[in-house]
Amino acid sequence: MSEATPERQTKEEQHVALYSGEALTIAESRQITCARETSLVVVAGSPGSGKTTLIASLFHCFQRGPFAGFMFAGSDTCIGLDRRCFLGRTISRGIEPNMERTKVGTEQRLIHFRVRSEDLTEEARDVLITDISGEEYEDIRHSMDECRKFALFQRADHIVILVDGARIADSGQKHAAKVEVEQFLGFLHDAGHFDRNCNVHVLVGKCDLLADEAAKRFSDLLKDEIVGRFQGKVAILSVGDIAARPRRETSEFRLGHGLSSPFASWLERPQRQIDLTSSVSDANCHSEFDRLLLRQGAEVDGGRECP
Repeated sequence: MSEATPERQTKEEQHVALYSGEALTIAESRQITCARETSLVVVAGSPGSGKTTLIASLFHCFQRGPFAGFMFAGSDTCIGLDRRCFLGRTISRGIEPNMERTKVGTEQRLIHFRVRSEDLTEEARDVLITDISGEEYEDIRHSMDECRKFALFQRADHIVILVDGARIADSGQKHAAKVEVEQFLGFLHDAGHFDRNCNVHVLVGKCDLLADEAAKRFSDLLKDEIVGRFQGKVAILSVGDIAARPRRETSEFRLGHGLSSPFASWLERPQRQIDLTSSVSDANCHSEFDRLLLRQGAEVDGGRECP
């Protein structure tokens, strides 16, 4: 039997890089964002507001079938998704469904979804979702320097801010919860994270816990005040109620309650408008190339930048 040629041995020794299935780092996600149109969604909220639950519930919803008019078309982070869902399953032997909290101080990790329209008339779409830890949220809310340093907000197509519905339902905490979310939004705006390239979604989570009319009215007041204060300062501002994983599923509150419309909107990327004239003026144009950049800057839109 003849020995393999050096060329054949070289081919056999080549390794193919496979995804681990875990959540992606920013660097690893570039293989997705540079290959296909991809939305980046950043989920923020106070500790225990339900950020991880939101992401895990999306995965559970797609396991049941089509969701929000889309079918699950794959993920490069299936193992990472499954880890987030583990404590919500009977195999975890937990007394009640739960979710592991996002760890503070670790590198930002992104969860990947690829979906396709239920009628198969459109190409598959990709979305990357990451949640920041509750501790990071508190740091950003209390420090403008920390807020400015969190560059992922500037890269995001959609910023989702979760308000803890359990605190809204608690008469002793509802006013503090209201002040906190308004303060957080104000910091993001003042730090320059809100611009015409970003959509912002403020969602009151755990809305199944808003049992009495007083809590519902306070929730509506919070949303109205946010719209009145921040409408027009971002590309699109939307507010709503969700119950990603209701404490008890009923005919009114099912898994993923209220998430259908927000998720569908997260698949769309705002049209990127890049201002190239901010650092270029007639005074510092020293070449014809600089002058061309100045003239064409206002016409450039739809720019694409890999996270």
